[in-house]
Amino acid sequence: GAIHAYCYCSSRWNSCLPAENGTTDGAKLMVKRIAAMVAGALTVFMIGGTMVLGEVGTREDITATVLKYHNGYFQLRENHNFDAAYALLSSKQKENMSRQELETIWTTIRNRFGRLTSLDNKKVTIFVNPDGQPPGRYATIKFRASFEQPLVFCGSIIWAVDQGYRVHRERINLIEIKNRNPLSAQELEEAYLQLGC
Repeated sequence: GAIHAYCYCSSRWNSCLPAENGTTDGAKLMVKRIAAMVAGALTVFMIGGTMVLGEVGTREDITATVLKYHNGYFQLRENHNFDAAYALLSSKQKENMSRQELETIWTTIRNRFGRLTSLDNKKVTIFVNPDGQPPGRYATIKFRASFEQPLVFCGSIIWAVDQGYRVHRERINLIEIKNRNPLSAQELEEAYLQLGC
Protein backbone atom coordinates (compact mmCIF):
# COMPACT_ATOMS: atom_id res chain seq x y z
CA GLY A 1 0.00 0.00 0.00
CA ALA A 2 0.88 3.65 -0.04
CA ILE A 3 3.46 5.02 2.34
CA HIS A 4 2.27 8.07 4.25
CA ALA A 5 3.96 10.59 6.48
CA TYR A 6 2.16 11.81 9.57
CA CYS A 7 2.83 14.58 12.00
CA TYR A 8 1.51 15.47 15.41
CA CYS A 9 0.27 19.04 15.22
CA SER A 10 -0.91 20.66 18.41
CA SER A 11 -4.02 18.69 19.26
CA ARG A 12 -4.59 15.87 16.80
CA TRP A 13 -3.04 13.49 14.30
CA ASN A 14 -3.04 14.79 10.74
CA SER A 15 -2.05 13.19 7.48
CA CYS A 16 -0.24 16.32 6.45
CA LEU A 17 2.76 15.43 4.30
CA PRO A 18 3.17 13.41 1.12
CA ALA A 19 5.12 10.21 1.44
CA GLU A 20 8.71 9.76 0.40
CA ASN A 21 8.82 6.55 -1.61
CA GLY A 22 12.49 5.91 -0.99
CA THR A 23 14.37 2.91 0.29
CA THR A 24 17.55 2.48 2.28
CA ASP A 25 19.52 -0.34 0.65
CA GLY A 26 16.38 -2.36 0.04
CA ALA A 27 14.73 -1.75 3.41
CA LYS A 28 11.24 -0.37 2.84
CA LEU A 29 10.67 2.55 5.14
CA MET A 30 7.59 4.41 6.27
CA VAL A 31 8.20 7.88 7.59
CA LYS A 32 6.18 9.23 10.47
CA ARG A 33 6.91 12.57 11.99
CA ILE A 34 5.46 13.45 15.37
CA ALA A 35 5.93 16.99 16.60
CA ALA A 36 4.44 18.84 19.53
CA MET A 37 4.89 22.40 18.36
CA VAL A 38 5.15 25.77 20.07
CA ALA A 39 5.35 29.16 18.43
CA GLY A 40 8.54 29.91 16.53
CA ALA A 41 10.66 27.79 14.25
CA LEU A 42 13.21 25.44 15.82
CA THR A 43 15.92 26.74 13.50
CA VAL A 44 15.32 30.29 14.71
CA PHE A 45 15.36 29.15 18.31
CA MET A 46 18.60 27.26 17.95
CA ILE A 47 20.58 30.10 16.40
CA GLY A 48 19.16 32.90 18.52
CA GLY A 49 20.44 34.32 21.79
CA THR A 50 23.89 34.31 23.34
CA MET A 51 25.93 31.65 25.06
CA VAL A 52 26.72 33.78 28.12
CA LEU A 53 25.20 32.19 31.23
CA GLY A 54 24.07 34.21 34.21
CA GLU A 55 25.40 33.96 37.71
CA VAL A 56 22.97 31.19 38.71
CA GLY A 57 24.15 27.78 37.57
CA THR A 58 27.14 26.87 35.45
CA ARG A 59 26.88 25.20 32.09
CA GLU A 60 28.02 21.94 33.67
CA ASP A 61 25.38 22.20 36.42
CA ILE A 62 22.59 22.85 33.93
CA THR A 63 23.73 20.02 31.65
CA ALA A 64 23.84 17.51 34.49
CA THR A 65 20.44 18.57 35.83
CA VAL A 66 18.64 18.70 32.50
CA LEU A 67 19.91 15.23 31.60
CA LYS A 68 18.41 13.87 34.83
CA TYR A 69 15.05 15.43 34.00
CA HIS A 70 15.29 14.29 30.37
CA ASN A 71 16.07 10.66 31.24
CA GLY A 72 13.40 10.72 33.93
CA TYR A 73 10.82 12.02 31.46
CA PHE A 74 11.41 9.04 29.19
CA GLN A 75 11.32 6.66 32.16
CA LEU A 76 8.03 8.07 33.43
CA ARG A 77 6.39 7.55 30.05
CA GLU A 78 7.91 4.12 29.70
CA ASN A 79 6.43 3.17 33.09
CA HIS A 80 3.04 4.64 32.08
CA ASN A 81 3.26 7.29 34.79
CA PHE A 82 1.65 9.84 32.51
CA ASP A 83 0.43 12.18 35.25
CA ALA A 84 4.00 12.77 36.44
CA ALA A 85 5.28 13.01 32.85
CA TYR A 86 2.63 15.58 31.99
CA ALA A 87 3.57 17.60 35.07
CA LEU A 88 7.00 18.13 33.45
CA LEU A 89 5.49 20.06 30.53
CA SER A 90 5.65 23.85 30.53
CA SER A 91 2.40 25.81 30.61
CA LYS A 92 2.96 26.69 26.94
CA GLN A 93 3.43 23.05 25.98
CA LYS A 94 0.29 22.08 27.91
CA GLU A 95 -1.63 24.48 25.67
CA ASN A 96 -0.54 22.39 22.69
CA MET A 97 -0.87 18.91 24.17
CA SER A 98 -3.36 17.45 26.61
CA ARG A 99 -2.47 14.81 29.15
CA GLN A 100 -4.54 12.28 27.19
CA GLU A 101 -2.68 13.09 23.98
CA LEU A 102 0.67 12.51 25.67
CA GLU A 103 -0.55 9.12 26.87
CA THR A 104 -1.99 8.23 23.45
CA ILE A 105 1.24 9.02 21.61
CA TRP A 106 3.49 7.03 23.94
CA THR A 107 1.05 4.12 24.25
CA THR A 108 0.82 3.92 20.46
CA ILE A 109 4.62 3.82 20.21
CA ARG A 110 4.82 1.12 22.92
CA ASN A 111 2.09 -1.05 21.35
CA ARG A 112 3.66 -0.84 17.91
CA PHE A 113 7.37 -1.06 18.70
CA GLY A 114 7.67 -2.58 22.17
CA ARG A 115 9.61 -1.29 25.16
CA LEU A 116 12.30 1.36 25.06
CA THR A 117 15.66 -0.44 25.13
CA SER A 118 18.15 2.44 24.89
CA LEU A 119 18.31 6.23 25.00
CA ASP A 120 21.40 7.88 23.52
CA ASN A 121 21.61 11.60 24.31
CA LYS A 122 23.82 12.93 21.55
CA LYS A 123 24.16 16.62 22.33
CA VAL A 124 23.13 19.23 24.91
CA THR A 125 23.10 22.90 23.85
CA ILE A 126 22.33 25.76 26.24
CA PHE A 127 20.82 29.07 25.12
CA VAL A 128 20.12 32.31 26.96
CA ASN A 129 17.28 34.58 25.83
CA PRO A 130 16.81 32.96 22.38
CA ASP A 131 15.00 35.00 19.76
CA GLY A 132 11.25 34.52 19.60
CA GLN A 133 10.99 32.81 23.00
CA PRO A 134 10.24 34.06 26.53
CA PRO A 135 13.41 35.36 28.21
CA GLY A 136 15.43 32.82 30.11
CA ARG A 137 17.75 29.87 29.77
CA TYR A 138 16.93 26.82 27.66
CA ALA A 139 18.65 23.52 27.05
CA THR A 140 18.12 21.51 23.87
CA ILE A 141 18.86 17.78 23.96
CA LYS A 142 19.20 15.83 20.73
CA PHE A 143 18.66 12.11 21.20
CA ARG A 144 18.37 8.75 19.48
CA ALA A 145 16.43 5.84 20.94
CA SER A 146 15.89 2.13 20.29
CA PHE A 147 12.92 -0.14 20.97
CA GLU A 148 12.32 -3.88 20.90
CA GLN A 149 11.20 -3.69 17.28
CA PRO A 150 13.64 -2.27 14.71
CA LEU A 151 12.96 1.32 13.72
CA VAL A 152 14.70 4.68 13.44
CA PHE A 153 13.68 6.97 16.30
CA CYS A 154 15.26 10.30 17.16
CA GLY A 155 14.42 13.88 17.97
CA SER A 156 14.99 16.77 20.32
CA ILE A 157 13.49 18.23 23.47
CA ILE A 158 13.85 21.85 24.49
CA TRP A 159 13.83 22.28 28.26
CA ALA A 160 12.94 25.62 29.91
CA VAL A 161 15.58 25.80 32.63
CA ASP A 162 14.19 28.83 34.48
CA GLN A 163 10.70 27.32 34.61
CA GLY A 164 11.96 24.52 36.83
CA TYR A 165 13.20 22.33 33.95
CA ARG A 166 9.98 21.91 31.99
CA VAL A 167 9.48 20.56 28.46
CA HIS A 168 9.09 23.63 26.25
CA ARG A 169 8.98 21.77 22.97
CA GLU A 170 9.34 18.16 21.85
CA ARG A 171 9.96 16.83 18.37
CA ILE A 172 10.09 13.17 17.40
CA ASN A 173 11.18 11.78 14.04
CA LEU A 174 10.34 8.15 13.37
CA ILE A 175 10.96 5.78 10.47
CA GLU A 176 9.19 2.44 10.65
CA ILE A 177 10.97 -0.47 9.00
CA LYS A 178 8.17 -2.32 7.27
CA ASN A 179 9.93 -5.66 6.83
CA ARG A 180 11.03 -5.65 10.51
CA ASN A 181 14.60 -6.60 9.61
CA PRO A 182 17.20 -4.55 11.49
CA LEU A 183 19.21 -2.07 9.44
CA SER A 184 22.96 -2.32 9.22
CA ALA A 185 24.99 0.25 11.15
CA GLN A 186 25.60 2.18 7.93
CA GLU A 187 21.93 2.09 6.91
CA LEU A 188 20.90 3.22 10.37
CA GLU A 189 23.32 6.15 10.34
CA GLU A 190 22.11 7.17 6.87
CA ALA A 191 18.52 7.08 8.12
CA TYR A 192 19.40 9.25 11.12
CA LEU A 193 21.08 11.75 8.82
CA GLN A 194 18.00 11.73 6.59
CA LEU A 195 15.96 12.78 9.61
CA GLY A 196 18.46 15.42 10.63
CA CYS A 197 19.52 13.55 13.77
